[in-house]
Amino acid sequence: MLKSVQIKGTEWKVDHLSEEVILLTNIAGKASTGLIQNMSEVCIKDDQNIILDVVPASDSIAVFYDPIVQNPDQVIEHLTNLCDNKTQTAEPVTHQVRVCYDMGLDWDKMSDFTGKSKEEIIQIHTNDVYEVDMIGFLPGFVYMRGLNQQIHCPRKETPRSRVPEGSVGIGGEYTGIYSLSSPGGWQIIGLSPDSCFDLNHMPPVIMKSGDKVKFMPISTDQYNDLKGGKNEY
Repeated sequence: MLKSVQIKGTEWKVDHLSEEVILLTNIAGKASTGLIQNMSEVCIKDDQNIILDVVPASDSIAVFYDPIVQNPDQVIEHLTNLCDNKTQTAEPVTHQVRVCYDMGLDWDKMSDFTGKSKEEIIQIHTNDVYEVDMIGFLPGFVYMRGLNQQIHCPRKETPRSRVPEGSVGIGGEYTGIYSLSSPGGWQIIGLSPDSCFDLNHMPPVIMKSGDKVKFMPISTDQYNDLKGGKNEY
């Protein structure tokens, strides 16, 4: 069985997670998020039923297939041909996400760890445009790369039992948005009225890997107006 493969001029390590799942991992760790997303979309749209499903991550793609019908090398060959012949880099969508930073829960921790004031952290957080790296651990939870190193902060040692939907947090080198209420250990710096996951929207996950995100600060009154007076805390 193949141990590596070249796709779109990039070398990928091949691992067999099970008899029906192949994991392709970018060996250099430098494949663009947009390339991974476009490779995934090409595979999903393929109508030959050789690749049943794909799951993109930060630097890898899990490929699902039917081992009764195809062997792993045939699947990899098909995926390589698909991607080399059809994958095109699409223009990323830019999302503006409104955030009420006054609803942050962990400003003391953030200031103690970074040595910066709340106002300085907000300015740094809103200055940059982020790239959606991957989606998980909840449906629609957005991991974004591009966080300024000055405001990196580790996750909480003891996660909260409940983090409200729309919470904007920092976990290590990532910033992210909680798409649903759930337990979580990220440092929460604000609350957004904008949804990342909507079952009435198709697809329900609003963002995808490779998209861009710009955070826009709003006041507590503006947040309450947008949410109809409903406060998640």
